Amino acid sequence: MLADLGFGAVTCLTGIIGTVVGGALMELISARLSKKDKFKNLSHDHIMVIAGCIICCVLVFSGMLFTIPAVFTSSIYIFFIFFALGTLLLFSTTAPVNIAIMYSVPPSLKAQAMAVSVGVSHLIGDFPSPSITGVIIDYCGFKAAILAVSGILVIPTALWAVSGYLSKKQGDVAAANPEPKPELITPSMQ
Repeated sequence: MLADLGFGAVTCLTGIIGTVVGGALMELISARLSKKDKFKNLSHDHIMVIAGCIICCVLVFSGMLFTIPAVFTSSIYIFFIFFALGTLLLFSTTAPVNIAIMYSVPPSLKAQAMAVSVGVSHLIGDFPSPSITGVIIDYCGFKAAILAVSGILVIPTALWAVSGYLSKKQGDVAAANPEPKPELITPSMQ
């Protein structure tokens, strides 16, 4: 029962703190990127998407690494310290993910993009994961289950890296070929 309470407390606290930390990181990284010569030609939207991808890539990979010492320790205190740090890093991706999604779609599709994002993340994330993790625990043990769940985080890390690269490439193309602004016709021009 104490372990359940510990897991719940760590998850709640790191979720709240991580979301705030992720938003602050987003502000910091996007401001720094916009000052670099390599990114000066990009629009604000592209910089926000790239910043979100960079942050998510680094945080997901780092969060995954923190689970390794947690699994192999015999101390409950060390386990919860590493579990909390890893969970904090993973929850810190919440704001950057949402910001990257919001800046990567046209304004008319932002609500739909967020709805699809939430639906897909539940469908392939927290909906099947308890059952799959339970099967792994039953056949291979608790340590193997945590390592398997952590190891699967290599996939989103790679996807965030590719997304950041593609957004930078798209931004470079857009900056090299700016679309002409439509001329406004006012009543005095007719």
